[in-house]
This record gives sequence, structure tokens and C-alpha cells, in this order.
Amino acid sequence: MPTATETETQAAILEYLTLKKYLCWRMNNIPASYIDRHGERQFRKLPKFTMKGLPDIALIHPMTGRFYGIECKSASGKLSPEQAEFGRLCVRAGAEFIVARSLEDVISAGL
Repeated sequence: MPTATETETQAAILEYLTLKKYLCWRMNNIPASYIDRHGERQFRKLPKFTMKGLPDIALIHPMTGRFYGIECKSASGKLSPEQAEFGRLCVRAGAEFIVARSLEDVISAGL
């Protein structure tokens, strides 16, 4: 049985959280690309103050108000240094940071 991709895991988690009526959203800090006047693909700069390493999914727990950052990874995927640092910052601030390789990881975290 093939393992799920990060995109498939992310979609399953977002569908689950939406069905549970959690306040959650997909975060995307990959800059938009465009084709320049020379026919070359270029990437726009990220907006000022956009942190690198933002998680794939952000959630605010309705009962506690606690922030959860959920980073989706495949079975063999690894956090980038920026993602690991964002996770440490979350925990230090009293938030939760979950590396989710499956929907079960989110459920076992109490969501």
C-alpha cells in the first residue's frame, strides 16, 4: 500500500478539521511565480515580515484559544531548519506544534 503524499495528508487533515468545525486554515508562504519579459520564471518576494518555516495548517482551538501549527510531512519527510525553529518558537510561546505524517497524528494530539 503506497504511503500518502504531504499534499494528500494535508487535504485529509483539513477535511477532518473542517468537519469538526475547528477554526483552521491553510498557510502558504511560497512566493507566487511569474514569467518575466525574457520568458524566465521568477518568484515574487515574500511580503515584509513573513516568517520562513510557517506550518502548512494553522488552527485556533475553540475551547482553549490555543494556537496549533500543523506541519504535514510524508513518512520520510524532514523539517527544514526554519520549520524546526518555528516549532520551537511555538512551544516556547505556549502554543502547540504538530508534525503530522497522517491524520492519526492530529487525532492523537487531541484534535
